[in-house]
Amino acid sequence: MSQEIELLNMGIHLCKEIRDLLEEREHRNLVFKQLVTKNDFSPLPLEYEKK
Repeated sequence: MSQEIELLNMGIHLCKEIRDLLEEREHRNLVFKQLVTKNDFSPLPLEYEKK
């Protein structure tokens, strides 16, 4: 019985670690998307359009 509880606790711990990693990755993706949309999709300066 104690071995089963130990395995359950290990499983719960792994699930929490996976959840934390997924949240961290999601946060990085959001920051990356914000950077990309801010920088890469902004209109070009006028001097580029004149060429």
